[in-house]
Amino acid sequence: MVFLKEECNQCGYHERRVLDYKMALLLHFKDNNKQHYGLNNVEFLCYNCYFTTIGDIFNDKQIEGMEEHKPINNAETDWELDDYTKQRLAELGLGSNEVDDGLDIISRL
Repeated sequence: MVFLKEECNQCGYHERRVLDYKMALLLHFKDNNKQHYGLNNVEFLCYNCYFTTIGDIFNDKQIEGMEEHKPINNAETDWELDDYTKQRLAELGLGSNEVDDGLDIISRL
């Protein structure tokens, strides 16, 4: 069984990301046929080499779809701080005892 080396075919980049330890490489199909997984047709490219040799990772239609999908956050707070929490926040210097809904404390965080 033959495997591709986990490095960019053009520049040799082979470092892993710090946060998730994954390789920051893209699989490129040389003949643009994503059904043809032959070893002579696939190669790994880093993001920089992919952009400089192939072009954008996403096409215009995909970018439009991403831009149109903007989640709207209509969430409103429907909770109140209890007396103990108000007291603890006041002790920490994050609020006063006169705060009745907690919004003043939260806005200063």
